[in-house]
Amino acid sequence: MLRLPDRHPVRRFGDADFENAIKLMGEGGTKRFVALRLLQTAIANKQPQDIKKAREMLCAAVASDHREADAIERSFPSHKQRGRKRESIYPKESLMDELYRVLNPDLNDEAEMLTKRYLNEDPVSLFAMEMSGSLGGNPLHRREFTDDDQRRFISEGMGVQLIMWRSGKRLTPAVYCPDLETAAYANALFGRRWKVCPYSACLKWFVPKKVKQDYCCPAHREAHRVARWRKRHKEGSKRR
Repeated sequence: MLRLPDRHPVRRFGDADFENAIKLMGEGGTKRFVALRLLQTAIANKQPQDIKKAREMLCAAVASDHREADAIERSFPSHKQRGRKRESIYPKESLMDELYRVLNPDLNDEAEMLTKRYLNEDPVSLFAMEMSGSLGGNPLHRREFTDDDQRRFISEGMGVQLIMWRSGKRLTPAVYCPDLETAAYANALFGRRWKVCPYSACLKWFVPKKVKQDYCCPAHREAHRVARWRKRHKEGSKRR
């Protein structure tokens, strides 16, 4: 079996690993993962309504992460909490205001900035940045990330690596992931094994039986098609 320089064993990522990875992500992480896979499919199929749904789900993931982070911070002794927020003296949404908030991060500010980005960023750029962060081991995409993890992230790197996989006497290019969550993102991005059903009443992971199958079943495909038509018709009526 091929081993990396640090001598950690490497194995294939399977369906059971994918399901376990989703369980490890927590509420916010799972919502973000589903939203990004939905966004990927919506961009490929040029479905603006599905792109909008994916944006809303990303915002919901931010809200969930914010609630969890806030609860964790409040559980700390008062001397270990960030303390009262310092208000910016610059005009709201000005360049200096944005710079001030970057240099003086606050949970509410971070949630607000991410929500604004998720709602307004070009969908292709948004997908690229979020997936790059997840595959690169970005600590913002981890539900639990300690100071020790941060030091290790900076010194060693925790992202996806291109390696050579030995199968018998042959070597083939492969992607090495340091943990199940990163491997799940890589599998969703590069593989076709797992997809998210775009139907709003479903939005669940499934294994397609055909390469071009985007829905878990024909009934959900038709129901989603009708729902999109009704929404377009309703929006068109409002414009008149």
